[in-house]
Amino acid sequence: MSTLNEILNPKQQVEDGWTAILKKANANVFPVFSLEESKITPYIECTLANLRVSDKPQQHPYQSGTSEEELLYTSWSGTMITRVVTNRNTNSDKHVPMVGLVTVESARFRMRFNPATLPFHAVLDMKQSGLVETTDGLTDRTEISHEMLIVVRDDAWDGI
Repeated sequence: MSTLNEILNPKQQVEDGWTAILKKANANVFPVFSLEESKITPYIECTLANLRVSDKPQQHPYQSGTSEEELLYTSWSGTMITRVVTNRNTNSDKHVPMVGLVTVESARFRMRFNPATLPFHAVLDMKQSGLVETTDGLTDRTEISHEMLIVVRDDAWDGI
């Protein structure tokens, strides 16, 4: 059974789902805002940014207790930013394979974002929209951006 907060707040669920997908593929993954001290290269960070109601919004009727029925937005678009980080002196050889892993897993998003991974949401689209490489001489970073279209699963409303 889901709650309205879980249904209407896909950010955490989608980030957790993407992290789980990458971990299952044997990547060392962290949320982007986790403590720097706990991160040992090579690693991947991810965050869902710019989350907004989609351009072609879907809505679902909702009524709670004695309140009047209202239409709630149930589709969002956003940018998943996945950052691959390696140390140039110790593990830069792992950088390109890790970028490849992110590319392969995102290409298989329809299979990866299943009800076990995302119980309340479905990812209808995940397409690469950018890749930026940076270095500070010691640390190499590649940020891979994917535009995502996320909707509430029909069965997520059961029991609300």
